Amino acid sequence: MIHTQKYNTPSSMYAKRGGKRGGVIKACLLMLLMCISGMTAWGAKVTVKVDAPDGMPIAVGDRFYIIITASDCQGEWDVPSHFPGAQLLYQSQGSSQSTVISNGRTVRNFTEEVTLTLRATSEGRFTYGPATKLPASGQKVSYTIVGGRAQSHSGAQTPDNSTSGAAASQGAGSNGPQFVGKGNENMFLRAEVSNSGAYEQQGIVYTIKLYTTYNYIKFLGATAAPKFDGFVVEEEKSNDPQWRLESYNGRTYKVATVARYVIFPQKAGRLTVKGNTYTVSADAMEYYNDPFYRRIQVKRPVQLNITPNDVVVNARPLPSPAPEGFSGGVGQFTISSSLPKQVFKTNNAASIIYTVRGSGNIKYIKLPDLKDLYPATVEVFEPETNISADVVGGRVQGSIKFDYSFMPTETGDLNIPDIKFVYFDPSSGTYQTAVAKGYHIKVEKGAASDKSQKSLHFDDRLMKVKGALEKVHLPDVYKFSYWLWYIIPTLLLIGATAVRMAYGRKYSDVAALRQKRATAMAMKRLKHAVACMKRHDSAHFYDEMLRALWGYLGDRLRMPTSELSRQNVRQVLEARHIKQETIDRLMGLIDSCEYAKYTGGNQEENMKELVDEGVNVINRLEPEFKEGKRLEKAASKGKPTTGYDIDSDLDAPAK
Repeated sequence: MIHTQKYNTPSSMYAKRGGKRGGVIKACLLMLLMCISGMTAWGAKVTVKVDAPDGMPIAVGDRFYIIITASDCQGEWDVPSHFPGAQLLYQSQGSSQSTVISNGRTVRNFTEEVTLTLRATSEGRFTYGPATKLPASGQKVSYTIVGGRAQSHSGAQTPDNSTSGAAASQGAGSNGPQFVGKGNENMFLRAEVSNSGAYEQQGIVYTIKLYTTYNYIKFLGATAAPKFDGFVVEEEKSNDPQWRLESYNGRTYKVATVARYVIFPQKAGRLTVKGNTYTVSADAMEYYNDPFYRRIQVKRPVQLNITPNDVVVNARPLPSPAPEGFSGGVGQFTISSSLPKQVFKTNNAASIIYTVRGSGNIKYIKLPDLKDLYPATVEVFEPETNISADVVGGRVQGSIKFDYSFMPTETGDLNIPDIKFVYFDPSSGTYQTAVAKGYHIKVEKGAASDKSQKSLHFDDRLMKVKGALEKVHLPDVYKFSYWLWYIIPTLLLIGATAVRMAYGRKYSDVAALRQKRATAMAMKRLKHAVACMKRHDSAHFYDEMLRALWGYLGDRLRMPTSELSRQNVRQVLEARHIKQETIDRLMGLIDSCEYAKYTGGNQEENMKELVDEGVNVINRLEPEFKEGKRLEKAASKGKPTTGYDIDSDLDAPAK
């Protein structure tokens, strides 16, 4: 019996082992990929946040940003396209990566960022998201849009444009701020008063506040002071420079007090405080999204001229009738008295001090007339006043001292009465009375004063009288020499005025003046031609000749240069009764000069003849102009005209 045994060949053995090993390798690779994927997914991160410019609350109409950042994450973006309460303006995307080698380990970080620029359209609290980037998960983000932006009027600038105009207002009625020049609703001034229905003389706090959304205010200066018509003003020197947040018309602003005044109405009725103009320089922040540098913040300088709103105060009159001895004080006051000196003698001055303390129009109060209240045996003098008051906390408070000097004239017991100080308290709306206590003093006999012991008399040692005094004295006003000091300057002034008026009439008509000087100007130009002839300068000679002839005709005939032509000149000369022979000689002379000028060549032998002919023609024209004028006058009056021979005047020298 034969047994057969099957042996595994080497090739079949290796095949089996290889199959098992290949399966193990595949399993290891699969596990490794799963670990790597798990680690990648575990390290990936997507964050979403909202960024508002300047860190201010988002208001309707403002721009804001939703920034979505993905770190160490691959895959496609899944960004929601719905933006509740907002409108998408534009979207930008950028990426960055970094490599860090530490202790032989290399760590690479990859970041992608999507920036959405939106404009708030409605008020409320909204949620956006989640935004994801596969395989990482995203987050949701919430944002709140507050208030409603006031509608901008013509010329007001909104945050999304740069239009500037003359003036616009914000707020209701006349109490809204005014935008002047390049004003916009991101910065304005607002004026307000603490009490718009105060009494006369009652202190009112007038405050000017700066409202802004800009972070950087570089300059603030007033170009003028407010107009307080009908008010007495006290300015508070120490204003609060600190910024604080305040909501106005549904929008949050940074607010600082620019100026604070305490004003006192001086009369009852409707009084208006007109705001002054301030120049403000600030830096507005603009935000741009760049794919490489991400979001860029840029400062844009802004200069605005802003005027706060006008404020109306309806001042109420004080209750009538006012009690006797009313001091004019309106506020809260107390009064006290003091006697610095304790020994009193007749004819020696002493002092009593009344001090009024409190808040209100303390600088303008007065005490009753002590001469009517003190005994007749006491002489009272006008007081010296010392005011120590300042604006503190929106009130004028301090003290005023009245230092009276008085002098007893008799010995014995003397009673200084109590002094009543009557003022009006606006908090209660009634008149109040404060009392300064009186004193009982004893007056001793003092040294006799010069006033009581001596009588006044004239002492001739002060001024010696020379000669006899005139019984009748005639004042200087009755003397003729006195009035000459007024008559002569008056006549000189009248004469100078008449000369000035005649000179003005003479030289006001430029055309008439040029006509009068036509002959003299022509002769002056002919002298320039003679000078060119002597220099053998033929080119300029003919220019001067033509300038003399045409200039004479233009001045003498009052014709502008544009109308100077042969035909026009001939017609005007014939109308002026100039002889045809003289006209032909003039035109021939002009033709000869122009021909010689434009044909060129050496014409020096004819220069002297042309000059002489020019002098003769001008000298001939002058008497003919006068004769023509005479004929025109005679014709206008209907008189017969007679001519005369002017040949005898041809050789007369030019004037």
